[in-house]
Amino acid sequence: MKVKVIGNGFSWLTRPNTSFLIDDETLLDVPQSCTKFMFGKVDFSKIKHIFITHFHSDHFADLHLFYDIFKRLDLPYRVKVVAPKTALKHLVMLCKALDLKRDKKKILKIFEFVELKPGAKIELDEYEIETFKTEHNVPHSLAYAIKRKGDEKTIGFTGDSILCQGVLDLIERSDVIFIDTTAVHNKHKSHMNVDEVLSLQKKFFGKEFHSIHVPDFSVENLKEELHIPDCMEVLNFK
Repeated sequence: MKVKVIGNGFSWLTRPNTSFLIDDETLLDVPQSCTKFMFGKVDFSKIKHIFITHFHSDHFADLHLFYDIFKRLDLPYRVKVVAPKTALKHLVMLCKALDLKRDKKKILKIFEFVELKPGAKIELDEYEIETFKTEHNVPHSLAYAIKRKGDEKTIGFTGDSILCQGVLDLIERSDVIFIDTTAVHNKHKSHMNVDEVLSLQKKFFGKEFHSIHVPDFSVENLKEELHIPDCMEVLNFK
């Protein structure tokens, strides 16, 4: 499995927000401005799936722009949006808030929604996917473990979450974990912090951790303690 790091920052900071392109065909999270950073670096016509961890703008907001992109490309298939429940409802509300003339009927000509509950296990083309309940300050949020058939390694993506049972279960099931490391050393009410991630790395020695959703001001100071992938870095796992 090839993972291209579109971004590893969060919200309003200067680096691209957290987003990943898997095997050139699957996007995981589509934060505001991700389309801007992807132009000229990604072949949009190859994208078949979009995974959403939750519906905050720094994970979801550019989905309405992908509607425009895919409509202009006139793809011969609908792009599957794999997400927590209420994904279609959230996109309809977003389009309405932006005064875009896109109702549910129009959206469903471009996207096919696969809305999942925690604990769901599905097969999607050549991938096996398992979902885990995370704890963030939203009603619905998911972590994903993704494995390409024939590969040995399972890749886990926590999305945004405090340290909770769902995160622990995801780590148990995964060989490589892209893990929320938003907070520095203080306890955070909706994200994991550096001390928690370092502790997990010791507890699950042998597993590969990559810290994501990292604030600009702490990146350079933390590079000796954590692996923080660079934007547009390509990582290969078998």
